[in-house]
Amino acid sequence: MSAAILAFGAASSLGVGEAAFDVGGAGAAPGDGWSERRGGKPFARVSALEAPPAERPLALLELGLGQVLSGLTARVPNWQSLRLGVAIGTSSGGFAALERALAGQPVDAARCAYFSPLSALARLLPRAPERLASIYAACASSTIAMGLGLRWLELGDVDVALVGGYDAESEWVCAGFDALKATSRGRPHPFRAERDGMALGEGVALLALGRPDRPALGYVNGFAASTDAVHITAPDRTGQALARAVAQALGDAALPPERVDFVSVHGTGTSFNDAAEGAALKLVFGPRANALHLHAFKSVVGHTLGAAGALESLAVLSAFRRGVRPASASVGEPMPELPARLTAQNEAAEVEDCLKLSTAFGGANAALVLSRRRAAAPPVRGRAVHVAAVGARVTTLDVARVAPLLVCSPERLPRSDELSELCVAAAAEVLGIAAEGAVPLERVRVGVVVGTASASLQADVEFGARILARGLEHAEPRRFPATSPNACAGHVAIAFGLGGPSHTVGAGAGAATEALQVARDWLRAGDADAMLVVAAEHAGEGARVVLDALGVALPNGARALLLTAEPFGPRLAQDQEFAHFVGSELTSGAARLPQS
Repeated sequence: MSAAILAFGAASSLGVGEAAFDVGGAGAAPGDGWSERRGGKPFARVSALEAPPAERPLALLELGLGQVLSGLTARVPNWQSLRLGVAIGTSSGGFAALERALAGQPVDAARCAYFSPLSALARLLPRAPERLASIYAACASSTIAMGLGLRWLELGDVDVALVGGYDAESEWVCAGFDALKATSRGRPHPFRAERDGMALGEGVALLALGRPDRPALGYVNGFAASTDAVHITAPDRTGQALARAVAQALGDAALPPERVDFVSVHGTGTSFNDAAEGAALKLVFGPRANALHLHAFKSVVGHTLGAAGALESLAVLSAFRRGVRPASASVGEPMPELPARLTAQNEAAEVEDCLKLSTAFGGANAALVLSRRRAAAPPVRGRAVHVAAVGARVTTLDVARVAPLLVCSPERLPRSDELSELCVAAAAEVLGIAAEGAVPLERVRVGVVVGTASASLQADVEFGARILARGLEHAEPRRFPATSPNACAGHVAIAFGLGGPSHTVGAGAGAATEALQVARDWLRAGDADAMLVVAAEHAGEGARVVLDALGVALPNGARALLLTAEPFGPRLAQDQEFAHFVGSELTSGAARLPQS
């Protein structure tokens, strides 16, 4: 089933509303909203937003929310009486507030949790949503959020889904990417031989999705997600996992590859990402890949992290409306790995279908099929989900205990990232039980959803300690990946060779049940055949200050369940919570919503 795109709210360095993503008409060149950040590197800042740094995450969300609700009311006047689902993605959440609080500035600690901006936003809705999910999949967050909204609609769980993503400027996040040598000194050149890194930006993009019989701005006709299971920051250079997601998304939309009019690439401008993306396109499109028209919107609005996939999807809708294959602000020689077409000016064309790609830390991949018209795909019949195994609680990673189950070398296990260590240990416990019970698992079809309220707060504190002591230029590259809440899910996938959807969730203290519900959604819709659900918390003294301010008291440790589509255990009821299987540990606590 397709999802109709009913309304949007957006802001980028180009402007607010449609200006944030408008690609212009035939013959137009890309816009220019670049400025600079500390150190002189380019940055795409939302200049229309005057909020101070600690308040920018929530301010961006509020800016997007006002627009999308206004547009939704115009198209669906009775939407407030309908069942609403909310899935919002982010890479850094309240990080911009946390870094200033740790620096001693007068910032309310309740603003600093990863889920704080979304929790505050939820209070502004006219009624409580039926489903609320905070998606942490790093740079693929909003794309996966859009896919989850599509699935909720297909499965009949909601009538309207508010989806998308956001991220605000953070000096520490910029320093982390600099430390990884992933950023360019000038504007980025994605898919060019001269590419030397990404240029960062900030933004928000929210979309209201509804059933396909409503008047629409466009349609989400297909979705799929996969995981590389190769490296925590570098993509699989063969492109195989991303190609698998592309093929599944096209199949989901019943769209043959030859009907794709252009590809909205992830296109960061880093050497490895662009090469891996090119390899994936060659695997799917064959010889035609070299003639594909690519739209690399990050060369215009910067890499907006959690907002990127949704913002780039809105740019696709603009291209549909304008009747163009959109240009990219990327100059130089085509990269030899994929000498595809990137144009300096928009080309007039009858564009009907676009493939949108996203990749991220942790090896997360996501693909969407966006179209001017709804697909003729049959409705989804939700599958039953079963609980195949329940693991024991763990409080430490015993390498000797997990070693027999690993597909990676023990040297590849997480180091100095205790949240990821706990997740790997908990996953090993439940996978060991499944192996003893002879539960067959096709690992490429097994995914991971981690639920955590503390997310990467403790890793952020530890990453920031050296910055506070020595300056931004001394950020530690080995500690930065752990500041992404998706790292723990990625480490589980790498350790055990899992290729299904992998990401983290955590909209509040009920993160464990949130993870259970989202993993169930992926299974019901057929996006995986088995899902690991991990509830994990790790918070030291610095992180506890934030959680205490929110009234969240969860013990450190982790525990996992294995869900399957095949009946290897009792059937999972629609309303069952994580605590039903493991007791109250890792699932109690009541979050106080931060004040806007």
